[in-house]
Amino acid sequence: MIEESKAINSKIVSLKKLLILLILQGYGKDEATFSELISGLGLKEGVFQSHISLLIRMGYVKQRKVPFNEKKKLTVYSITPSGELELERFKKWFYAWAIKKGDENGKNKQSNQHNEAS
Repeated sequence: MIEESKAINSKIVSLKKLLILLILQGYGKDEATFSELISGLGLKEGVFQSHISLLIRMGYVKQRKVPFNEKKKLTVYSITPSGELELERFKKWFYAWAIKKGDENGKNKQSNQHNEAS
């Protein structure tokens, strides 16, 4: 598990960053607005900005401004192919870790039950 974890970018391993990537992945080819992400995540603007800025700098999220009306533009976000790839790497690693933990917990339960029965 340790060796496999080296393939993951540790900068995305925070709940907020992972949730941002997961939400954007759920949008598929569509884009999410700043307001949708903030309200969906329940984050304050500053906290959101710090996480999304890092994801943009790493190339995992794309940000752009789109016309909303004559005076305003909306900021929209989408996941990039490299963001998709990194998220899938993390999911694969996490799934393998969860399976391993489940196996360990199952063995511990069996061992405890065997000891209690003796």
